[in-house]
Amino acid sequence: MAQILHDLNYISGDVLDTAGHSKNIFNKAPGRGILSEPNGGLDSTNLAAGFKVSAEHLATESVHRARMDGARDKVACVQDAFTRSDTNYAVANAPKELWAPIPGCGLRWYQHFASSVTLIQAQFFFNPWHVNYYTVNPQLNASATPTRPDVAVALKLETPSTTSLVLHTKRPLPVGALYDHARPAPGAGPTTGGSPARVSFSFDLAHMITSAASGWYSVQLCMYLESTIISRNVSLLRNGQIAADYDHRVRQRASFGVRNVRVLPLL
Repeated sequence: MAQILHDLNYISGDVLDTAGHSKNIFNKAPGRGILSEPNGGLDSTNLAAGFKVSAEHLATESVHRARMDGARDKVACVQDAFTRSDTNYAVANAPKELWAPIPGCGLRWYQHFASSVTLIQAQFFFNPWHVNYYTVNPQLNASATPTRPDVAVALKLETPSTTSLVLHTKRPLPVGALYDHARPAPGAGPTTGGSPARVSFSFDLAHMITSAASGWYSVQLCMYLESTIISRNVSLLRNGQIAADYDHRVRQRASFGVRNVRVLPLL
């Protein structure tokens, strides 16, 4: 087999500077190196005024980096996991500490370069059991006033400098059941109750970070779920006879499925 000779001489007679060429490819020093610096370390100081980026100039992930994380297994979040003694807040003003994470709908990533824009998107399906309680039977009293405990979701964002709720992503979950607090009078009929007409809803939340510095970031879907504190006594009827009396409490919950988060930083 013929031997290939590596000639370091150009046609013009110049000799290739191998050490300098290697530094231009990769260099531990900041600001230099096609493979070690975002955009190859090129900026206005070493580009002509009329230079335009073409497709052949872009290496894989040199302009953007996209990642996805998610879960297809469904998960049910019941109010027992959100039990708290402080009831002085609502969805509008509850601090971030009272918003609990939804498993399988979060992402932590390292932004290795400062980006002008970073797009975040979270998509999920859910089925709520959000309760409206009536103090009297609405079938007998048209002016019955419902009491609606708060249930909502929102994105929580952690940057290198702070952690906060993304306020514009707060979404209240729809009511899925109606219950009377007072026990129906004899002959008034059964307690009003029910489930959503649709068994599943979907949200597609998005947020944009501008001028994001390099460093660690994380985004997490969270839920604010208040506990229902009203219980009631009911009688279980079988064959027209009272079989037993029960004291029960209806718990709020939301079930989530096919959850995922996507992040797209742009230079």
